[in-house]
Amino acid sequence: GDLNNNGVTGTQGDPADVFASMRYGATDVAIADQTMTMWTNFAKTGNPSTEQLDWPAFTLDNDTFVEIGPDAEATVETGLAESIQ
Repeated sequence: GDLNNNGVTGTQGDPADVFASMRYGATDVAIADQTMTMWTNFAKTGNPSTEQLDWPAFTLDNDTFVEIGPDAEATVETGLAESIQ
């Protein structure tokens, strides 16, 4: 079907219809942007930190990780080792 009413339907493969069917919205864009910024920073500098978040390097002692929540806010958490056991 033509979920976004742009006249493209069926096997023509309209990506906008796919996003509409997933209810892909502003929050999803914000999470994707946040993730891409962190990956880009890590690739450029070896440090994924952003202006809003200082991402500490993982050690067995600090056991930290970053969680990007449903509101696209990234927070430093602890307990990664516990969560994978």
